[in-house]
Amino acid sequence: MKFKNKETGAIFDYKNYLFCGQYDGYCPNCPIFSRLEGLATGRVSDRCDKWVSSHLKEAAELMGYEVIDEGDALEPTHHQKVTRKSILQKAEKCVCSDREGQYRGPENNFKTIASLWTCFLYSKGLIISESSEWKCIEPEDVAIMMALLKIARIGTGVFKEDSYVDACGYLACGGELEGREMREN
Repeated sequence: MKFKNKETGAIFDYKNYLFCGQYDGYCPNCPIFSRLEGLATGRVSDRCDKWVSSHLKEAAELMGYEVIDEGDALEPTHHQKVTRKSILQKAEKCVCSDREGQYRGPENNFKTIASLWTCFLYSKGLIISESSEWKCIEPEDVAIMMALLKIARIGTGVFKEDSYVDACGYLACGGELEGREMREN
């Protein structure tokens, strides 16, 4: 689902959560905050995300945005049923089309991330090379660790379908990278 800021004309997807930040972190002034009564306890931002994901149009209107595209919102509404098939279809769409063009494919993106993570961990003393053989994080390790990040988010108890979609996507990319490496050896 896409929104348009009526003042600036900026267009964005609701997943960017640009609603937050307009009230300098002081939630009682936020129009969405008043709608949170009765939600499970927890961090306010978690409750806001949960409410927004199930009330997209109302949230947009409350924050002064205009709904300009009601296309494939990743979060289920009361009309959509979350199924294995729907999650896998959305993951396929992400990793086989949307993100492919944005990030030059997982092999390139994960290779860059692996290099940066390896350098960072080495500088912190968490990777020690006492031999002449350099050990580093591999692109397929990045895929697994990113899936674990999504699994940790799932573990918070706040349902967000895109966490499941993204975890499936990362694991699929990691499997492809690992399979490609096995064929090459």
